[in-house]
Amino acid sequence: MVKYIKIICGYREDQEHSIPLDEAHKAYRLFMNPTERAIFSNGLALKGIKQIIPDYHATMGWNPTHKIDGYDLNEIKKLGIDREIQDGMKLAQNVAKLVEQKHDPELLSKPLSDCIKLLK
Repeated sequence: MVKYIKIICGYREDQEHSIPLDEAHKAYRLFMNPTERAIFSNGLALKGIKQIIPDYHATMGWNPTHKIDGYDLNEIKKLGIDREIQDGMKLAQNVAKLVEQKHDPELLSKPLSDCIKLLK
């Protein structure tokens, strides 16, 4: 199952974008450097991010208009999806910080799953 995060760039619904968790480090790098730009694998090109949150709708395959209720949250927790996404987001933050420290933007072109090896 592919995990997703949601990037929120503004206050309208059309300013919310879903990307795979494997590209979360690009989003965090852009969040930390709002004047820079990033292009994601789905073709989304952005400059500036206001918020990064888990995207349970895309991860679970639910329609974006579906209202998540307690039963849905229980299913997400039972499957461990909430923990996997949160852990992935923390790793992505660390990779983005590593890119800043090492001045190595090449890491941004690799999937997060490959970059994790560099943190160990």
